[in-house]
Amino acid sequence: MNELVPDDALLPELIAPEQLRIAEVYLTNGMDPKKTAIALEIDEQEVRRILNTPQVLDYTREVFRESGFRNKHRLFSVLDEIVNRKLEEIEESGLGTELDIIELLDKYQKILDMVTKREMALEKHKVEVVRPGAPNTQNNTQININNVPGDANMHKLMSRLVNGKGV
Repeated sequence: MNELVPDDALLPELIAPEQLRIAEVYLTNGMDPKKTAIALEIDEQEVRRILNTPQVLDYTREVFRESGFRNKHRLFSVLDEIVNRKLEEIEESGLGTELDIIELLDKYQKILDMVTKREMALEKHKVEVVRPGAPNTQNNTQININNVPGDANMHKLMSRLVNGKGV
């Protein structure tokens, strides 16, 4: 039996309920810290401090990006509708040219490229924030030495290799 996932299970675990409340009021008040402070009856500097924490910044950016016409799926459905209407208009009136259609599709492609570049930059930023200065590669050395009789030569060889004295 499938259980429904509660709404709060989709929220980041690191964001405190107080921070979440401030973020939600901030988003509903047009992303205005002053209006948020007034609505919550708290100090504006405290609101700004909380809004600038990494967890709240990430949350508000994600909500902002996924809402309204900033949502790429909604944006492209609107663009598709515009292109379809323009093509119908050209067909019905007979006044459009192939150049008009090419210009329209060129603008559509530029918007698509812009959205793709922004998404790539966002993903790159996420990687850099999560692991700043982290090495790209890592080398691990595993030494399996058994201290049993007869392994003395292997132990000497491994010791020399590990200490850099060579074979």
